Order: sequence, then C-alpha cells, then structure tokens
Amino acid sequence: MKLGFGGFGTKSMIGLDIGSSTVKAVEITMKGRGHEFELTNMGVAKLASEAIVQGAFLNSGAISDAIREAIDNAKIKTKHAAAAVCGHSVIVKKVSLPTMTRAELDEQIRWEAEQYIPFDINEVNLDFQILQGAEMEGQMEVLLVAAKKDLIDDYLQVINEVGLTPVAIDVAAFAVENAFEANYDLAPNEVIALVNIGAQVVNINILANGAPAFTRDITTAGNQYTEEIQKALSVNFDEAERIKLGGRRSDESHTARTKRFQDFDLGQGWADGVTIEYRKALFPPSELERGTSRLADAYKHLFISTLERLPHVPSIDFHARLSVGVDTH
Repeated sequence: MKLGFGGFGTKSMIGLDIGSSTVKAVEITMKGRGHEFELTNMGVAKLASEAIVQGAFLNSGAISDAIREAIDNAKIKTKHAAAAVCGHSVIVKKVSLPTMTRAELDEQIRWEAEQYIPFDINEVNLDFQILQGAEMEGQMEVLLVAAKKDLIDDYLQVINEVGLTPVAIDVAAFAVENAFEANYDLAPNEVIALVNIGAQVVNINILANGAPAFTRDITTAGNQYTEEIQKALSVNFDEAERIKLGGRRSDESHTARTKRFQDFDLGQGWADGVTIEYRKALFPPSELERGTSRLADAYKHLFISTLERLPHVPSIDFHARLSVGVDTH
C-alpha cells in the first residue's frame, strides 16, 4: 500500500470494522522509507445478536467485549484505532458552491451545509473536501459529509471503553475507496463501483475520474439472504447462516444437501427482489426517465447488470472493474 498515516503520529494502527454481526480488527504497520503499509495482525469476534440494529448501538457492553475479543485474538498491542460509520445518520452530498479558498469555506461551511443536511446542523459533525479538477467558471464542487454526533459518540465510547485511542472516524464507503486506491491503479476516465456487503447494510461508492461520484448505503444485505433460506427450509437463523456459508444442515448427508439445492434455487428469487430495491434506491424514476447523462447510463448498466448477478458470481469483471468486499455474514 502507498498511503501514510499522515499526522497521526504513529507507525501502527488498528482498523476496526464494527458490524452488526461481527467485529473485525486489523493491525496495519507502516514499513520502510517508502511508507508502505503491512497487514500485521487480524482478528474477528462474533457480536451478540441485536447489539446493533439498523446502525443503533443497543448494547454497548457487548460491542466493547467483542472489540476486546477481536483484538485479543489478533494479539494486537498498539492502542491507536480508526473506525468507519455508515447508515441513515451519515449524509454524503456533492454540492456546487461559489469558488472560494479553503479558509473561506471553513468559515462558511456550516451555513452552506444547512441547505443540504436534513438534520439540525448543531447535532452533526461536518467535514468537506474540495474536489480537484471539477471547477466550472465561478463554481467549484465540494464533497460534503455530515454524521450525527450521537452516532460518533457511540463509536468513541466503545473504543475508549476498551482502552484504545480513537484517531480517525471515516465514512465506510470512503474507507473501502481508500483501500481500493491503495492497491489498484485507476485508469483515467474509468468508472469503478465499490460494493461492501455486510449483514445489515450494503455500502456503495461509485468512483468517476478518481473521485466519489455517488455513494449510498442500502439496508438490504446478507441477513435478508439468510432469512430467505430460513423461511424456505424451515430452519433456525444460525442453521440458515451455516447453509448460506456453504455448510449443510446438521441432520442431512452431503448427498441430500446437494440434491436439495439442485431442486431449489433460492438465489435467483432473492436476487430479483434485491435488484428491485437497489433500482429504487440508486435510480429514482426521474433519473431513469431522463437518461441523458453518459455517466448516468454507465451507472445504470453497471449496477443493474451487477446486482442481478451478485448472489451467483463470486468474482465479477465487467467493462468497468468492480471490487466486491463481502462480509462473512
């Protein structure tokens, strides 16, 4: 990897992925004069059921325990940690503003943000990035990010409770982008779709010309697939989860399992439903009807083609490269 830790003042850091079903912890160390990253350790811990529901922390004690377990499993010693947030409490908007310096925007950002953020401006943490190369005469494009303070406080609380020092809270879609850009070269004018599938949330980030063009979090994810298996085969959730991950029912032979899946194709029916939901979220009717933007057409073709096939194809390679990060659940 080619990224650095910037002003964090440390040569190693913990990356925390606090999901709704598991907590993942990795230790990243900066090596050599080239400041390349090395994955030093990795640990995973199962999270208690319903400790996190739709992004809300309902059982902070269980979350802290899972973080400790993941770190202990990985034998991580460093104390600096970074995490990422997503969901309905996080807003990402690309906005066009009159051209100004960063210092001027620093002073005006809260007033500008009030026009785009559907929350009380006093209840959110704000950040922004001026997008290079996107200026029009007298205008500039700015990526505006807002996260509710309650959500950030929940993350800070559980990180502090386990004795770690939080140094960065990112947006999940951007964290996936940073990892992708650190490992792959982006061709000019290439459109890249990054999809991170979790148990309850799917993070989508479309990159165009090296910058985020569209981000969205969708709450149709891995658990829905498990629930479909559960209903179809009349098994409990844990049993359905094991079947989804490639296991077999505890009361059947390998031959019986193979025949059952030959007789019953769950994936396509589930995929059709998911595709409809993703179409609604990604492409409102007005955008689908307009269809004049070349980039929008590329988005529609990429996502509609991809999402229809996602449950069936573990590695997808279309005319636009697609990186898929799939949660174990």
